[in-house]
Amino acid sequence: MRNKLILLLTLIFLFVPVYTYAVEVSLHPLFPLAKDPRALGMAGAMTALGDSPTSAIFNPALMGEYNSFSLKAGLGFWPVDETEWNKFSKIMEYIDIIGQGEPPNDTVDFNGFLTGYANLGIGRFGVTLWGDAGLDLGYYKYKNLSAVTPDETVVYFDIYFDTPLNLNGALTLGLPVIDLGRIKLNVGANLRLNAFLYSHEYIVSYVDVAGLEYSSLYEEPAYGVYGNYGYDYIEHGKGNLNIKNWAIDLGAWLKLSENFALGISAQNVYAKWIGGEYSWEGEIGYFIPIYESGNLVGIDMKNYGSFSESGSIPPEYIEVEFGTPELNLKLGALLKLPVLSTRIAFDVDLNKNFQPTLYRLGVEQPLLFFVVRGGAILDINFQPLCYTLGAGVNLLLFRLDLGLGYEAVGSIVETIQNTMPLVASLSGSIQF
Repeated sequence: MRNKLILLLTLIFLFVPVYTYAVEVSLHPLFPLAKDPRALGMAGAMTALGDSPTSAIFNPALMGEYNSFSLKAGLGFWPVDETEWNKFSKIMEYIDIIGQGEPPNDTVDFNGFLTGYANLGIGRFGVTLWGDAGLDLGYYKYKNLSAVTPDETVVYFDIYFDTPLNLNGALTLGLPVIDLGRIKLNVGANLRLNAFLYSHEYIVSYVDVAGLEYSSLYEEPAYGVYGNYGYDYIEHGKGNLNIKNWAIDLGAWLKLSENFALGISAQNVYAKWIGGEYSWEGEIGYFIPIYESGNLVGIDMKNYGSFSESGSIPPEYIEVEFGTPELNLKLGALLKLPVLSTRIAFDVDLNKNFQPTLYRLGVEQPLLFFVVRGGAILDINFQPLCYTLGAGVNLLLFRLDLGLGYEAVGSIVETIQNTMPLVASLSGSIQF
């Protein structure tokens, strides 16, 4: 009887259809894991791993499996490479110079990523906040006052700041449906609010000889005109956008023995846009050439006008432009080796047609007060895309965790020896 029950539950569990009209969005597979170093160290194979306070993010049915009060916070970031941070420092240095002098000709781009979460769990109920932030900076400047042809660039200058934010807050409830000792079935749900915020700030200027001559002769800008008169303008401004939706996430967790469990998680099973707001403002100017003895020696900026616009965005417009929030569907299995207490977790990410898109494998080994982790993210042909490493220290009520993620370059040994981590993550928690 017990074996038949296990077989029936397994079949029902693995073949429950989840229907949605969601749109898929591809992300780098390491970035969503950076908020939690344990998940990063396990390559994201967390769907059936039933003892993590971050259950609201990976599988709401796991909430309460640790049956305690817990408070946990983590922070992850990339790049880890010193070269990338040097680019960031250089851009900041050039920006500081602008108010005091003229920065040099150069081209520099920087892309950064920051993520984190905070979780408060009390038994089978939890509140979790998590979010991701991007930082994209660009600097380009070219100056050549010895231009000799009418359409040759004299100055081109472009600085931009892009900061996308993706914020989530969830109320999570996990409930036992079947509890027969070793056999256990939990279901859970998130009621989640998601907000996406995007800020763009920029300074752009373009000057050529023809544009300067046009402005000098007619005392008006050649803004927006290209042809006989070329370009001659400067524009700086900033824009902000925020859109919001609420969503329901579902999950289930089936423990068939002390050493084997299955998990299923579906994020954005149902989601509706709430609406949003936007704003846009800036100034436009043009240039007057400065000549000495018939030679162009400099340029002087003149303000031409300003613009601003703001308003609300109705939900139906967001639906047309962005589609509906994506469905994230995962299946997972956990095997615990009895003697060494080694945990081996395996997850598969599925698209809306239930076809695999990624495989995740993670291994966790406790060593007294310590734990070490390793994992790999694989494509549909089981070729490594990323490798991950992690470690933790458990000191009674307190726990510290660290995780690192790498782009796969050959074997895991070759990758670690020859490359820097792409992402790093650190967290601390207290649990009673």
